[in-house]
Amino acid sequence: MALRGRGIDAISVHERPLLEGEPDDREVLRAATGERRVLVSNNVKDLVPIVDEFAFAGEIHFGVLLTNDATFPRTRDAISLIVRSIEGFATGRADDEMRDDCQFLPRVE
Repeated sequence: MALRGRGIDAISVHERPLLEGEPDDREVLRAATGERRVLVSNNVKDLVPIVDEFAFAGEIHFGVLLTNDATFPRTRDAISLIVRSIEGFATGRADDEMRDDCQFLPRVE
């Protein structure tokens, strides 16, 4: 994985057998929380209400970074853009700095 090659401790949901198929987004966020990971997703319409639901219920998470197709097109050429942007965002941040936060990933050229 490109992020690991840059020293970023990242995994894909596809590497977690319990999350294979079409996992519920709540379960994906809970699994990320269990591993103290920030969830990066393009699924804004489903995740924003889930983040609000977690906050209302007092359920913690370690952050959600959102992307969208306008900023990060879903093309092979855009993969390096997302990798650079995640690396730029993660560099120098404390592990729990995104706790209970949800924001859009800033684009790094």
